[in-house]
Amino acid sequence: TGMHKKYEHTPQQWGLIMFFVFNAYWVLEMCTAVFQFSCAYAVAKYYRSYALPGNYEAVDSFAIVEGTRIGVTKHLGSISFGAAIIAVFQVTQRIMEYIERKEAHLKEDSNPCIRGCLACCLGACRCMENIMAFINKNAYIDIAVTGDHNFCRAIRNVAHVIIDFGPAMALLNGATVIFQVVGMAAITSICGTMAF
Repeated sequence: TGMHKKYEHTPQQWGLIMFFVFNAYWVLEMCTAVFQFSCAYAVAKYYRSYALPGNYEAVDSFAIVEGTRIGVTKHLGSISFGAAIIAVFQVTQRIMEYIERKEAHLKEDSNPCIRGCLACCLGACRCMENIMAFINKNAYIDIAVTGDHNFCRAIRNVAHVIIDFGPAMALLNGATVIFQVVGMAAITSICGTMAF
């Protein structure tokens, strides 16, 4: 009852769609990586300015902008490589989520074994993405602090730091989470009180 059109993609079109989706995630991750690098660069520059007694060199007010410039001009390869790794995991995760939704629409015809395997693969992919995001962030910090490491050497240094100082890093990350929660609660309550 009525006309409707059905559009089907060719395999070449699906390949182009996947290419564009991957590039979109890659660009978003590169923006995040440049932001993380520029913040790490600004903090490292501030820390180095007060490292020696009597050396109170003023830190300029555009350290984030300078960090962005240095990240884009001198460390773009390392930043884009780390962003590509995360983008691969994100695209894989989205594909698995799509397959899981299609499997859920089948309801009675769906295979519980396939649903279980998809759930396991999806969980493993999310876990790997979170681990790589943590390692990438610390690799960008290592690159910003040292200034001359490439991405692979920075990952090696981060792995050594995590192995050598794992409990201290876990404690520090837990403490920062507590401060973030307290800060969000304080900001929300202050804004709510001011609005009331």
